[in-house]
Amino acid sequence: MKSILGKVLKAFALLLSNFMDQVPRPFPWAVNAPMIYRFADADINVPTKRSVAYLESFRREHEKDIDIVLFDGVGHAMADWNGIFTAGYVPQFLGLLGSWFAEQVSGEPVGD
Repeated sequence: MKSILGKVLKAFALLLSNFMDQVPRPFPWAVNAPMIYRFADADINVPTKRSVAYLESFRREHEKDIDIVLFDGVGHAMADWNGIFTAGYVPQFLGLLGSWFAEQVSGEPVGD
């Protein structure tokens, strides 16, 4: 039983490491609409620097409408767990998404 569990865990670790090594390559090719990608600089689940570099290059080369936002000091969940009364999503995250979607719908910049 122990060896089966070990094999399963090794296979899962290999699968997970392959998944974690990916950047968002196929998706931007298929979309002809504005896109927003948000990243967290303390994310341990997504290769943030490589993903941002890829998207910046892709945006330039293919003239895609891609907005890239990097949040400092937060992880993958876009949450701040410091403080009993202030824990939750980073306030700028939800505001940014709301403004971005409003701009896409109205076609005009939305104030901060």
